[in-house]
Amino acid sequence: MAASFTQWLDERTGLKQWSRRKGAQAVPVHMNFFRCFGGISLVIILLQVVTGIAMLFYYVPEPKEALKSIQAMSNDTAFGWFFRNMHRWGATFLLATIFTHMAVVFYQKAYRRPRELNWVSGVFQLLVVILLLAT
Repeated sequence: MAASFTQWLDERTGLKQWSRRKGAQAVPVHMNFFRCFGGISLVIILLQVVTGIAMLFYYVPEPKEALKSIQAMSNDTAFGWFFRNMHRWGATFLLATIFTHMAVVFYQKAYRRPRELNWVSGVFQLLVVILLLAT
């Protein structure tokens, strides 16, 4: 059943052929781990959104109820502690990966022409992340 479904899907999308082509491509020599921090930052931002939405259902933003709601989410909700810690540590790692990404881009002088707008949008995104992390 699963084999027929994957064959049906491949006939319509061509994913197997595409993945074979991509797998056969050589990785350029100039690629290294430091080129990954932009993508890592994006994944962490997506995790922050998902965990933030999950915690939104349990948090009560009133002074007398806030601590109780956090304790209830952490102790009584299934995997509540996991989502809370993912969100907390994700914020720390997000700031670290963004600063590392900006440092690598600056060191490699990737902000120069023709990528000035990429640099400006990256600085704007950094400011937005810093403002969101301050809340």
